Amino acid sequence: MEATQFNQRYRRYEEIESVPDRLRWCRHSKGLMQVEVADKVGMTHSVYKAIEEGFTQHIDPEKVERLAQFYDVPVTDFLDEFNHFLYDGQANRIRAYRESFGLGKKPFARKMGIPVRCLQEWESGRKVISIKCWERHFKGRA
Repeated sequence: MEATQFNQRYRRYEEIESVPDRLRWCRHSKGLMQVEVADKVGMTHSVYKAIEEGFTQHIDPEKVERLAQFYDVPVTDFLDEFNHFLYDGQANRIRAYRESFGLGKKPFARKMGIPVRCLQEWESGRKVISIKCWERHFKGRA
């Protein structure tokens, strides 16, 4: 029933803009349930369900790669703008953005209104930037 209603909304995969709907489309096209997909790609049902239902802000790169491989689509199909930023390498993107101003970490942090410690952790890859900080400081820039 759910698959029928969903497929009435979208005629072709290319029409789908949201990551959760793309995942749902792919799952329905294989005739699988969420728990079956989760098992086949090696993640828990709750993790897959959260991704497909749009409750996960940060999708682990390894998981998104397994999903893309399983569904035979480009990884970028399952990355929204924020996750694309993370997947491309948050540390390198933030560092490159900072260096484009010719600034060291402290002056850049001051300019952006970011604690230096956060900037250091983001650039080292020790900490994943939150979606709120990304939206405030780097969306559309880095």
